[in-house]
Amino acid sequence: MRVAKVLGRFSSGRAILGRPCAPSRPCPGGGSDSERLLEALAEGVVATDAAGTIRFCNQAGERLFGWRRREAIGHAVTDSLPAFQDLPEGVVVETSAPHAKGARFPVELVLARVPLAEENLSPFKIAVVRAASERGVEDIRLDVVLFETVHDGVIVCEADRRVMAANPAFETMSGWSNDALQGVEPRLLLGGGDSGDMWRVLDEEDGRWRQDTWLRRRDGDDIPVHVTAVVLRDEERRSYGYLVLLNDRLAGEGAGEDHARRHPSRAGYDSLTGLPNHMLFLDRLAQTVWEATRSGQRVGLVSVAIDGLAAIEATRGAEAVVRVIREVAERLTLGMRPYDTVARLKDNRFALVMPNLGVPHNAGIVGQRVLKALARPFFPGEEAESEMPVRARLGIALYPDDAPDTDSLLCEAEEAVSRAEEGGCCFYNSELNAEAQDRIVLWHELDATIARGKFHIYYQPSIEAHNGQVTAVEALMRWKSVTLGTVLPSRFIPAIEEAGRMEDLGLWLVEEVCLQQVAWRLAALRMSINLSDRQMRHPRFLAAVRAILAKTGADPHRLEFEISEDMLVHDTESCVATLWELREMGIGLVVDDFGSGVTSLHNLRRFPIRSVKVDSRYVRELEQDAEALAPLNAIVGMSHSLGLPVIAKGVETGRELEQVRACRCDEAQGFLICPPLPAEEILRRVEAGPLFPLTSLSP
Repeated sequence: MRVAKVLGRFSSGRAILGRPCAPSRPCPGGGSDSERLLEALAEGVVATDAAGTIRFCNQAGERLFGWRRREAIGHAVTDSLPAFQDLPEGVVVETSAPHAKGARFPVELVLARVPLAEENLSPFKIAVVRAASERGVEDIRLDVVLFETVHDGVIVCEADRRVMAANPAFETMSGWSNDALQGVEPRLLLGGGDSGDMWRVLDEEDGRWRQDTWLRRRDGDDIPVHVTAVVLRDEERRSYGYLVLLNDRLAGEGAGEDHARRHPSRAGYDSLTGLPNHMLFLDRLAQTVWEATRSGQRVGLVSVAIDGLAAIEATRGAEAVVRVIREVAERLTLGMRPYDTVARLKDNRFALVMPNLGVPHNAGIVGQRVLKALARPFFPGEEAESEMPVRARLGIALYPDDAPDTDSLLCEAEEAVSRAEEGGCCFYNSELNAEAQDRIVLWHELDATIARGKFHIYYQPSIEAHNGQVTAVEALMRWKSVTLGTVLPSRFIPAIEEAGRMEDLGLWLVEEVCLQQVAWRLAALRMSINLSDRQMRHPRFLAAVRAILAKTGADPHRLEFEISEDMLVHDTESCVATLWELREMGIGLVVDDFGSGVTSLHNLRRFPIRSVKVDSRYVRELEQDAEALAPLNAIVGMSHSLGLPVIAKGVETGRELEQVRACRCDEAQGFLICPPLPAEEILRRVEAGPLFPLTSLSP
């Protein structure tokens, strides 16, 4: 329930998604639903963890109970609210509570449960409390659901000015779902008037901004709205977020006017698709470039030419052309962000404006996504030979990289689309275009390889440092393309990530390794698989791993997932949950490239790690610098103090292996010992005995 986001989510006494929206004073001029929302969020709010310990109390709660929140946090909630223990969810209860001065007073409270994003944490409980004499029971119930039911659109933003939650009224008004709006800056959804000054007014003046402006809907329509934005402040007048209230100025004008507004034929909009037309597109582009100049951001402009419409009209008629144009508009819109602009300029020409683009390569990714969407049949269900050819050409220009102003940017996008081949994408910048063409070829080959299942799995063994016995093998994907030849992992792994295929390929790799483990029947051999950040955070990852283990009959105790050190630093709470779930299955966890990040000893102790694999640069430095032994010794000592074996990777010379042994590393891996090899070759070598003779090395 979205009201939980407004009230806040808590962990270890701190907010995960921001402070609860409890303005320090009610908005003057009460009476509207929007202003009553501020009143509702100012009621007493007490949040507890699963054990019933108070983790948060707002300032209204302080006033109500007469104590300061720092005195309440960490104490049992039943000390102040005895009825809390058995309180049913969503039911208003009349009870009494002790005041800090000793006297008891009547209160009314209702309990809500806050579902947390982190699966390992029990839901927090939030009680909304007020003195029984202040307002009625029905008002309390209204406070709990007001965010969900208020007629005006409501957006709650965190301190970074990004959307944390939007209510259903805003979803209906804008056409965007609450999930799609997460992290979006609301000002990018507004146009016209002085909306560009919203944050300046809020932060530098009186903390309130009012403006009649336009809201950009998901379908490309602009609707007139009255916007009120206020700063949310704590009891010390420090800002911790923003509340944006939007009132549809055309609401209530009647069904006829509403229909005309939702399907615009007025100036500024294309009557066929409802998208902004050439005039409104130029206005949007100029405003986007102006905002990018102020903020130092990059803007991407994509000119889209649709080819084949004349042939469709000649064979199928004008109605078929209309159908195609409308379908193109829908496919383009679905592939863009809420604050991007999709416009129809003329018969077969569309344009995309992308603010806050980031790196130039992102425009190429969007371009490929657009081409893939437009390549699908426009007349599905018909025979392949009767399908009419509809192809797109894309030209991309970037501000300020390619052009210093709007006019130049338009010219360069047009030049780029004129150079683009049918069904292709072309950057105005020749260097970017060469890079983009390489990536396009790579993506096409990647799609074909995935479809044919032509990736290969090689295995690289690790040995015990003191006797040379093989202890484990690491599974590594290899790709030999018919067109591109051997493609290095450093090149194709990022391409897999960009194509959004890492989750599927990662699970394919897990299943193949499990099948290989069963086929080998080597009881003592561990098999490790590299796990990406995106895989671990995928909501179905854990269930998929369980299904693979059940399907293949593999022994999870002989499986290991290698994770990067950075994954332990970012979003730690969710990492802990996933890793412990894997550990419960019996799967071992290895920290790869340990020493390359900033993992502290304290953080390392929180995770169910089986061993650590030292970053290969520590091994390489052993050849060149005698002092390089010190950091390696420190890593080994720290790991051993936690009971974690250490694997040295990247061992390529005999001297490096000697030094690794001298530092008391438990295992070693590298080309000196054995390069990655196909499964059958690894099996032959393992069965033959020690891979590397250690008799010549000093102990």
